[in-house]
Amino acid sequence: VNTAGDVVFLTDREGIITQINEKFTALYGYTAEDVVGKVTPRIFKSGRHPESFYRQAWATLLRGETVHGELCNRAEDGRLLDIEETITPFRDEQGELAGFLAVQREVGARTRAEAEARLLRTIALGVGEAEDLDEALRFVLQQVCETTGWALGEAWLPSADRSRLECHSVWHGVEPGLAEFSQVSRYLGFAPGEGLPGRVWQTKQAEWIADLGARARFSRLEIARQA
Repeated sequence: VNTAGDVVFLTDREGIITQINEKFTALYGYTAEDVVGKVTPRIFKSGRHPESFYRQAWATLLRGETVHGELCNRAEDGRLLDIEETITPFRDEQGELAGFLAVQREVGARTRAEAEARLLRTIALGVGEAEDLDEALRFVLQQVCETTGWALGEAWLPSADRSRLECHSVWHGVEPGLAEFSQVSRYLGFAPGEGLPGRVWQTKQAEWIADLGARARFSRLEIARQA
């Protein structure tokens, strides 16, 4: 159960959680200490479904029937998750209803995987038809940004002597300020460890900054704020 790729948890006949697997904690943020002994719907309720939704599912389970469908659950940190779920009743040695086995999967994860596969196919075809590196990079940036909903993408490549990174290609949407931001980028260069591009170049690790305002090390902060 712990090595399963999906969320798996067990409840008793009253719907009280008795066991969870590691994927449960990874997705929802709750540990066994947080949830074992608690009623399932109270933990997950997102506010998206009426009480009749839960009553109908519960009635089906008590009849000994399997419930399968999609619903919206809430994680420990408040995130709303679209879930595909199968709940199966199980019985004890006397044939009496003993509890329920629930298997869940985040639908968003499957959707993202499908989108990534489509994106990679499109990029492979587009890059193969590009006339030069600039055209290939611009195509890649556009496809990535349009797929993810990002407003702007830049490709930073080493200079001829590999002493600094230079902004090689840019793609951006039509929102105000993006053209000015990209123009500033084109005149900048970053040594290893300097600025966001330089840090990623030096560490070989992706870096995600959720809020530029909290990060004084971003040299284009002011033009980014304007955009």
